[in-house]
Amino acid sequence: ADIKIPYEGPEVTVSVFGLGSDVEGRMQLLINQEIAKRLGNVNLDINLASIQEYDQKLSLMYNSGDLYDITNVRQRTQRFERR
Repeated sequence: ADIKIPYEGPEVTVSVFGLGSDVEGRMQLLINQEIAKRLGNVNLDINLASIQEYDQKLSLMYNSGDLYDITNVRQRTQRFERR
């Protein structure tokens, strides 16, 4: 089936999880408002986690099976310290 943009059917909610800060959260709100104007009847439920809580929330999400529609998975980097 063809989907036309802006979407005019029943409201659809897309849940999104990613890494972000409070500043990014405020910016994301503005971006969401613009996306909503362009997409039509699509609600983005965006949840951002701080770097300190990201890994724990991601692990809990996967282990519980309560997954978001879209998940931004960051690449784990190993930190090396000089001795």
